[in-house]
Amino acid sequence: METSHGGQPTLLDEVIITEAFATRPARIPNFERENAALRRLAEVFLGSPECLLKELVESSLELCGADAAGISVETTEPDGEQVFRLIAIAGTLKSELGRSVPRNFSPFGICVDSGVPQVFANPEQYYTYLLGTQLPFVEALLVPWKLGNGPSVIIWIVSHGEQNFDPEDLRVMSTLAEFTAMSLRHASDEDALQKNAEIAAAAKLAAKLADQINNPLQAVQSALALIEQEQGLTEKGRRLVAIAEAGTTQAGLIAKEILNSNAAEIHTVASAAITIEQEDLIKNANEC
Repeated sequence: METSHGGQPTLLDEVIITEAFATRPARIPNFERENAALRRLAEVFLGSPECLLKELVESSLELCGADAAGISVETTEPDGEQVFRLIAIAGTLKSELGRSVPRNFSPFGICVDSGVPQVFANPEQYYTYLLGTQLPFVEALLVPWKLGNGPSVIIWIVSHGEQNFDPEDLRVMSTLAEFTAMSLRHASDEDALQKNAEIAAAAKLAAKLADQINNPLQAVQSALALIEQEQGLTEKGRRLVAIAEAGTTQAGLIAKEILNSNAAEIHTVASAAITIEQEDLIKNANEC
């Protein structure tokens, strides 16, 4: 299928740039800011869980330098049409909150059907109904997100100007989304409050997660920065590379141990602060 824009037909393949995006160099991660965002998500989950999706889009907007970030969920209209509805938004496009687009003729449908993240450049040239926002969609990065057995969800960021996203933005969005999804999955399994001491322990474990990941990765960043200052890869350079590799290995082991081994403990205990139904969470995403 093709649409007309500016008098010229635009093909779908012309606006999907996922393969080109994958070849872009990734910027150096800022783990300090990322871990601060994870702490905020944990705090919101414990204190105001109904605001969790709102905090997720705000963190995505900030960490990725996007102009807008949002969450769109697949739903069925009264007439039976499948659509994606915008249920959380940060940055520009706030007036679009609650708007729906056709599931089978939208970037969201392509992302869900492919099962992998997708990147679009100027998608309004193909999906011309996006022209109604009066803002250019220079780039849009979409990440499919599944909340248990619930509906398909897309978390996305958009650039209106010269900002080009890179693979680091995808990694950050995936990390934030997975952290949030773990919270929601375990929250839906709990229906009773736990003692305050158990809730405090969950918060402590969440903070430990951020700190233990941050420390070795900062060592990696420092080592790599020193390597970049070298004129050539000397013996000293090789030693620094070894340090970086060791730090990366350590960080990977810590992350795997905490996220996989302790995730159930962290989020099962924390979720006892309040029972959250996913439908209610989606309904109240912007009532914070």
